[in-house]
Amino acid sequence: MENRDSIEATRICTIIGWVGMISVIQYLLVLMLLMVFYPGGYRFSEFSISSLGYHFSRANSAINYIGHDIGLISDVLLLIGLYPMSILLTNHLREYRSSYTFAWIGMILIMISLVGVILGHIYSGDVFRPQHNFFSDVFSPLYMLSVVFYSISFMLDKEYNKGYAFMGMVVAALTVFYLYVEKNAITQKLAIFSVFIWWFFQCFNMMRYYSKKKIKRMQPNPAST
Repeated sequence: MENRDSIEATRICTIIGWVGMISVIQYLLVLMLLMVFYPGGYRFSEFSISSLGYHFSRANSAINYIGHDIGLISDVLLLIGLYPMSILLTNHLREYRSSYTFAWIGMILIMISLVGVILGHIYSGDVFRPQHNFFSDVFSPLYMLSVVFYSISFMLDKEYNKGYAFMGMVVAALTVFYLYVEKNAITQKLAIFSVFIWWFFQCFNMMRYYSKKKIKRMQPNPAST
């Protein structure tokens, strides 16, 4: 009975990893599709990602029905996928107190920032400029900080792949460059895409780890035969 419960728990963890990956993939794909179908044409090097969710197109002032509504749905799906994933990742790092503490901070930061993404989309920059700027300025740095704290946690954990920590520091550097050095449409896309690609790899890593663990637990124990 205990082994059956362990297999079921491992299966749920594997599903969480899959759901997290799917949520990130759909988010990035939706961003790219909204660029393709942007009313009047999306100027990649000029328009921000936030422009995709405006009520009115920046290119020709046409009503942006698809971008605002589908973009909001995509943001919500991203939150649904990454909330349980961040909990799973944090719980996975619980063996060492120091790494667990940093992982907890990273989890809280990504959860808050995902809510900020949705609020920033609801209060689009073309209609609610002050509110949108507030959510953007307050919550955007939290993406970077969540990755930084998780990366520190990876370094402190003796078993977690240190390559993901190095990758996280590269992501943080790109985000810092965008926020404080060169704030434009290109650097914004590099920062945001790198953050969620990093999250995709964490989802993949958790999915792979618990998939192998489930297979091992399903194998018969020679001692019991």
